[in-house]
Order: sequence, then structure tokens, then C-alpha cells
Amino acid sequence: MARKVDIGRISHIWNIMSTQRKFSMMQVYEVLIEDRNRVDWYHMMTHNFARPRAKVIMWLVCQDRLPTKTSLKHFGLLQHTNCEFCNEEEEDLEHLMFNCKETTSIWQMILSWPEIKENRKIDLNWIKRKTKGKGWKMGPLKATIAEVFYGI
Repeated sequence: MARKVDIGRISHIWNIMSTQRKFSMMQVYEVLIEDRNRVDWYHMMTHNFARPRAKVIMWLVCQDRLPTKTSLKHFGLLQHTNCEFCNEEEEDLEHLMFNCKETTSIWQMILSWPEIKENRKIDLNWIKRKTKGKGWKMGPLKATIAEVFYGI
């Protein structure tokens, strides 16, 4: 729903475009989103060609809402919280996605891609920074990250 401020800004840009006799939907769109706060994981989701179910899981990871054994125990649904993969530590989101020795090997394979070439530990902040780039390489990277989240 448009606010009064938005209508005023749109009217202003409309008057400018009318005098120039050139309409630009991009300018109207920029006026509409000008003061909207973007979340830091915005770039992970846009232009991501992963399956919808994988993007939903990635969205849950970004929101820290993925049901892990630790969160399910908190609600009284489980008694044991050991990680399903390594059976050594508690299965919280950080451990499950990035710190487990089994999932770490998956991320290391992705980091070994020639386009990335980084020798570091991966985490959600790294993914957020890395997916801010543009170009044809971002599409497969974003989709791969979403599918890895879904697979784990």
C-alpha cells in the first residue's frame, strides 16, 4: 500500500518525466524503494536459480529459523541433540551448516572452484558478502549455496 510520501515523490518524478516526454519505470521503482531497508541476505535470494524448496531452506537459515535438534529440544520435541552427521556436538544451526566436519568438507569442495579460490572457513557472513557481486558467475554460485543448504 502506497504511503502519502510515496505518492508525493511519484508525482514529482512523474512531472519531471512528463516535461521530458520520456517515461522510465526504473525511476519510479527507485522512488518507491528509496527508503526501504534491505536485509543483509537480500543478494543471496535475488536472481537465484535454485529450486524454490532450496531457496526456502536458505531463507530459513538466513532468518535463523531452521529447525535443528537444539531448537526442537527447546520445544520439548526431542531429547537428544547430537549432530546427525558427526554425533559429536550439539546440532545447532551454526554447527550443522558450517562447523560439522562432514558439512565442512562439502563447503571446502565449493571453495575449491577456480572462480572462488579462497582458503578460509566458510560461514553465513562470508556467503552474504560473496553473493553481492554481479555477473554470470553469481547465478550458479547462489544456486549451489541454496542447494547445499537444502541438501544438508
